[in-house]
Amino acid sequence: MSNLPTAIPRGSWVLVTGANCYTGSHVVIELLKQGFKVRGTVRDLSYSKWLLEHPAVKPHADDGKVELVVANTSKPGDFDEAVKGVSAIIHLANIGDYTPDPNVGFASAIEAALTVCRSAAKESTVKRFVVASGLWSSIWPKPGETKTVGKDTWNDDLVKVAQAPPPYELSRILPVYLGARVEAEKAVWKFVKDENVPWEVNSVSPCWILGDPLDARHYGPMPTQLLQQLYLGKTDALKENTTVYYTHVSDAAVIYVAAAIDPDVKGARIPALAESFNWNNALAIMRKAYPEEDFEDDFVPGDPVLSYKIENDIAPELLQKWAGREWISLEKGITETIDFSRKLGNLD
Repeated sequence: MSNLPTAIPRGSWVLVTGANCYTGSHVVIELLKQGFKVRGTVRDLSYSKWLLEHPAVKPHADDGKVELVVANTSKPGDFDEAVKGVSAIIHLANIGDYTPDPNVGFASAIEAALTVCRSAAKESTVKRFVVASGLWSSIWPKPGETKTVGKDTWNDDLVKVAQAPPPYELSRILPVYLGARVEAEKAVWKFVKDENVPWEVNSVSPCWILGDPLDARHYGPMPTQLLQQLYLGKTDALKENTTVYYTHVSDAAVIYVAAAIDPDVKGARIPALAESFNWNNALAIMRKAYPEEDFEDDFVPGDPVLSYKIENDIAPELLQKWAGREWISLEKGITETIDFSRKLGNLD
């Protein structure tokens, strides 16, 4: 796809925040495939050396086309140096703190989003800005609902739940974290409008990302953790939210990069949703892939699916345009995740 026109020059620098994270590392690789240089921000260089040694990255790093720098979203102005000379920014760094207190969680998430925006606004070379979001910023997935999800769909109900009065018990960490991300994305769009910045902004909203972990630390995200619990037969934590949308991490990376470089994508909120699945579907895939294991019986009643109508669903088109393929299967996403975990000994 190297002959396609791009919104920023090939060979220019793109900043990826959180470059060593699960999705970020795949975004780095995808940008290199598309002919861009990558500056990645991390919080700890020693923690992130593995990325520069990865076979898909090392040749580019040796040629000076990949560099890692330290920057922290909790420190105002900490990205002023990182943004210098970049044509685009893909903001994937973890937004906010894991806390049950919405007063702390919301403030830190909004500041983490806007810290990068403020630095970008000082740099004249920036032409594109992509912010990582999630489907939860628009809706809380529920089987049976058929409403339309569009650019102006916001999960205000989740925000209300997250901002409920004390007590701030540990069970509130997840709703506060996700609710804060709703307000963080809103804050980015408000900043863009209020400050009249010259860059085009897009957001990308996957739901559950699985597949192809590149480092042992990539088992931190909740989807990979819960998939391991399912494999081990520990299903108690899985019975409340049984049905989600899946996207392979490589496909998500393509969509993030497309949001940064596609000249036709402007001011879009892009849901990146390959297919709906529930835990029964995942168990069926595991039974087929690992017949020697004794898995739990199906426990999700009714085999539910999600059937939201996605307004202006451009993600499949972007995947085809920039990667020449359709969505990677759920089966591959699950087995790659489990195979890597088995290799590490996490499932013994």
